[in-house]
Amino acid sequence: MATERTFLERLVGDARRFTSEYWLQQPYLRRGALPEAAGELLSLPELVNTLTSAALRPPHLRLIKAGEPVAQRHFTRRIKVATEYISDAADPDRILREFGAGATIVLDGLEDYVLSVRQACDALRHSMGVPVHAHGFVTPPGEIGLRPHHDPVDVFVVQVHGSKNWKVYDRIQGTSGASWLYTDGDLGTPVIETRLQPGDVLYLPKGAPHVAAAPEVMSVHVSLACVSETWADHLRHLVEQALESQEFQETPNLFTLNDSDFAAEIKKVAANLSRRLDEGSGGMRKGRHTSAWGLSSALATMENLARHQGGEVTVYRCQPVELSEQPDGTCVLRIPDAVLRMPAKYQPALAVIAEQDSFPLSQVQALLGDRRTTALIGKLAAYGAVSTSVP
Repeated sequence: MATERTFLERLVGDARRFTSEYWLQQPYLRRGALPEAAGELLSLPELVNTLTSAALRPPHLRLIKAGEPVAQRHFTRRIKVATEYISDAADPDRILREFGAGATIVLDGLEDYVLSVRQACDALRHSMGVPVHAHGFVTPPGEIGLRPHHDPVDVFVVQVHGSKNWKVYDRIQGTSGASWLYTDGDLGTPVIETRLQPGDVLYLPKGAPHVAAAPEVMSVHVSLACVSETWADHLRHLVEQALESQEFQETPNLFTLNDSDFAAEIKKVAANLSRRLDEGSGGMRKGRHTSAWGLSSALATMENLARHQGGEVTVYRCQPVELSEQPDGTCVLRIPDAVLRMPAKYQPALAVIAEQDSFPLSQVQALLGDRRTTALIGKLAAYGAVSTSVP
């Protein structure tokens, strides 16, 4: 029986080939990837509902005309909600007027307003292991919206309505992440020059300059932005996590330590930090970032545990975990989001979790007791490592 394709596979086709040959490296175009993109990702009624919502306001909304931002006073208004006033609520009439004058409407964080977009972001995040945010672009006929630039993130462009002409250039090496503006003569010959139609997907790696213009029809596209992390980002998270350990919270008495004593002590502390970094690095490659599905699954699991006290519950492991014993007698459980250090008496129960894809809750309760089992499974559910729902 054929397995259901992931959202990444629907976007790019062969995900293994894409991640090895294109991801972070070069632009990629796939025709007709999402043939029902309009209805599935962002329908016109959903777009209209978002633009007319009293909850819409900057920074979720901005307008760009001839490559320059439009001042907020030209598309917002003051409204009253209950007893409070909002001074910068979106004004649909002013937005329409600016759109008619050539302004592109940009909806940043579109996943906060449209459920189907949020689900797409979450599905892509699950495949890529990085945060994903959505930006909607509504460009009037004959306008470019943004000037030639590159983005500080990796972007999947999904055309949902109308069409848009794109020029994409080779990725510029060594970009710091800032979005620079270019002139037409800076970029040379585009590596992709095409017109996107509804359902087409265009991947833009970070640092790839591009420019797009709507032809004779209005264009609506959704950009799914993947916020990939640098080595510095990964190291920062790892060091911050390691430094939370109690052993690094002691304050040295600089009045009683001479230079040689201080040097000897700092070497010991550095060695302990190195050990902590070794412990924490195994589960960091992917999966540190939470999602709407992960949050709802964790809450549902905790509720299920409380509701079925004394009854049988099946627990499913959602992520790979690694269990190891330490010289001091404690045990360490590594999961993608954290490294958990626990007393030795937890080792048999943790072995059940590490070795079995699913297990009856009673199997762990027999080893730890009800209270400790509920606390442990609840904690692992909060990290997305286990669930009482089939993952």
